[in-house]
Amino acid sequence: MQIKEVQEKLKISSYTLRYYEKMGLIQPYRDENGYRNYSEEDIHKIERIMFLRDINVPIEDSAANWHIGTLINWHIIYSISPEKLIDSLFCILTLILAEPLE
Repeated sequence: MQIKEVQEKLKISSYTLRYYEKMGLIQPYRDENGYRNYSEEDIHKIERIMFLRDINVPIEDSAANWHIGTLINWHIIYSISPEKLIDSLFCILTLILAEPLE
């Protein structure tokens, strides 16, 4: 699925998709012309990232970025239940919010 199709399907900007790629949260396949092609796995990751953003998880934070990426992968690979995912996210958010501001 190309970037325009993903934009329409998920109601997300191409800028945001490229940003998620730059952050290392998704890695769409590039064809011989350099166009991004998103797999179903990429689409699921983007949906999960959008959910995390909706609950104000700061993906810009490098520590949070690692944890979020790990949780997304665990959720996909090990079929972690949504309840367990939410519990884990709550723990991460608690740790992030407990850190002093720089």
